[in-house]
Amino acid sequence: MLVRVLLALSALSASFGTVGLAVPQDPTPAPAQPPAPEPDPDAESVESEAEDEDDAPAEDPLELRVNRAVDWGCEFLLSKQNPDGSWHVEPPHPIGRTSLALLALLHGGVSQSDPRIQKGIDYLIKELRAWNVTRPTGVPEPRRSVYETGVTLQLLYALGPNPRFVNEMKPLAEFLARSFRPGESLWGYPDGAADLSNSQYALLGLRCAAMRDVKPDHAREIWLGALKGVLRCKTPMGGFSYRPGELPRGSMTVAGLAMIKLCEDELKGWSKATKDLALAREAAAAAEKWFVDRFSVTHNPEGNTWTNHGFYYYLYGIERYAVFYDLKQIGTRAWYREGAEFLLGDQNDNGSWGVYHNVEDTAFSILFLRKAALTMPNERKRDGTTAERPPAKPKKVEPAADVPYLRTWLVCGSFAGDKTKDDMLTIDPIGEAKARPLAKKKAGKSRWMAYTSSEDLVDLWKATSELCNATVKDWMCCYAAVYVTSDREQDAHLWLRTDDGVHVLLDGKLVFDGHHHQAIDVDTPLKLKQGTSCLMLKVENLDYDINLKARLTDPDGLPLEGVTIGLEPGK
Repeated sequence: MLVRVLLALSALSASFGTVGLAVPQDPTPAPAQPPAPEPDPDAESVESEAEDEDDAPAEDPLELRVNRAVDWGCEFLLSKQNPDGSWHVEPPHPIGRTSLALLALLHGGVSQSDPRIQKGIDYLIKELRAWNVTRPTGVPEPRRSVYETGVTLQLLYALGPNPRFVNEMKPLAEFLARSFRPGESLWGYPDGAADLSNSQYALLGLRCAAMRDVKPDHAREIWLGALKGVLRCKTPMGGFSYRPGELPRGSMTVAGLAMIKLCEDELKGWSKATKDLALAREAAAAAEKWFVDRFSVTHNPEGNTWTNHGFYYYLYGIERYAVFYDLKQIGTRAWYREGAEFLLGDQNDNGSWGVYHNVEDTAFSILFLRKAALTMPNERKRDGTTAERPPAKPKKVEPAADVPYLRTWLVCGSFAGDKTKDDMLTIDPIGEAKARPLAKKKAGKSRWMAYTSSEDLVDLWKATSELCNATVKDWMCCYAAVYVTSDREQDAHLWLRTDDGVHVLLDGKLVFDGHHHQAIDVDTPLKLKQGTSCLMLKVENLDYDINLKARLTDPDGLPLEGVTIGLEPGK
């Protein structure tokens, strides 16, 4: 479903205020050094045609690499365009992905007059007019989403003040006004509860419409209601959550902070909003502290842990928050330089970003690199920079096909964690350092039991509920253990995939700590001693499934020699 796949991972902002040319230089030094002043992006462009070429200053190497990466990313997006001008259309949502791709291309420096861009715009306008046509009484309007509408409004703004585009904004802004839920003070999916992510896109779209003097009826009341909705998502930990009562996330915290800033701009001077604006500033201060303490450009913070869920959506959210608040640094961290360096190393060989090589992750990466929030897109001379490609990434070692998965384990659990402290992996209910698992041996309030899965995926909830009488399925952890006997000292690798985070322990010592609220892949080096070692996994579960898939190999991904694996020491 486009809403959940395209834009629930996605959050596009792009469009307001100050004009930036090419990629603004970001010479912010390392945190230990005093920060140097940044140049004004409005005052210069590295590709200014007004300067004599011989006298032009040397281009920042980071900027040069960013320009090449963006050009390459734009080539990837253009390669995914359909013959009719669209990008990967899903029937209920014909324009969301197309709007996102066009927005990234325009900010990437592709000219609006480029025939491929024009073809995409023509497709978009045709679909909008079919979408917005007046229908007879009793005939429902086509299903549309908040994400899709918000993104499209941002694109229409970025296309400029031409009436051809401005006239299409009114029906979209009116849809957002109609779909606002006063009871929840937020927007949501048509078939789900309201959430902060949908609401962020609604406000970004309404802001873009307002900047073209397009406003729905009772606009101020909607903005004030949305501000109250943001406050409903603040958490005791300080950050903002996806829905009220959930853990704070980095992506939602930067979204909440950006929404507060937009609301302040729209509600400024309105006495009815004074009290709520004051409460919002207090909430923003607490959220900023939470985020500064957990800032990362490689993982999305969640509670006391991390997730990669919606990572590129999160990363572009950082850019939007930092630009809205005019931040050169987040805490002591040079957010743009760190994020840009990460994205430059993360780009795939075909110019895309993300493990799925898709339009969404690539578009968000381009928008981050272009510092696209609060800017109008600007064409940029490309001068064949796409001819040079970043070096190909080294191929990752993978287990050989003939290495079997471990299907037989000793299991115990489940053990309840504390949701308020987010501590499923920090609890130690069995005395892990001294634990020596054996079938039917007591383990805290559970017992170790032998379990063999009928498939490579080991369902720990099924195993512990059937064998150990486990009753707690959410906010808990389970254990799985085997004994590895080697005829010599040797290096090994554990290839592991778990749903949610995991601790890997070898003879009671922690060798990997992956406290993530998501499915994660682990490639952990192990030092096997001569004799028998106890390999124990502690897998946490936030909700839904708890499972694992595991293989042991040598460092090159090949089968281990001289090793046996069993449920008793030495066997």
